[in-house]
Amino acid sequence: MKLTILLLGQTKDQFIAEGIERYQKRIRNYLPLELVEINTRKIKSKDERTVIAAEHQLLEQSINQKSYRIALDQTGVMLDSVMFSQRLQKLEMNGVKVASFIIGGAFGLAEEQKEKADLLLSLSKMTFTHDLARLLLLEQIYRSCTIVSGEKYHK
Repeated sequence: MKLTILLLGQTKDQFIAEGIERYQKRIRNYLPLELVEINTRKIKSKDERTVIAAEHQLLEQSINQKSYRIALDQTGVMLDSVMFSQRLQKLEMNGVKVASFIIGGAFGLAEEQKEKADLLLSLSKMTFTHDLARLLLLEQIYRSCTIVSGEKYHK
């Protein structure tokens, strides 16, 4: 199974970008991974609804329409690391070819994006910057890979 992660904009903090790169390399030892950074510079509006609608369009243009959609949202289900790894393993066993993780912008995801999601996933009840959410998601994907392969990374 291939994983794609759709990201609005680029990672701003260098130390987080380095962590993201490190986990990308680790994950690629287990399965194909693609980070899709979507350029949002053309969105000039500060109006919340306008920004969410524009980001929704960009996400829809960038996502593999046949992929299993996992949208990150604070209202989503929270899974522990073992449950998350089991969920990903089950997708692969059920023949899912591509699973796409969708991380929204500062105002979150459009309702249409949430409705199209096969899974709404919350990383925590806490709020994180988008850069940190990217890093946390990649770390959990890597942890999932090591759990499935029986390695000692997860304790």
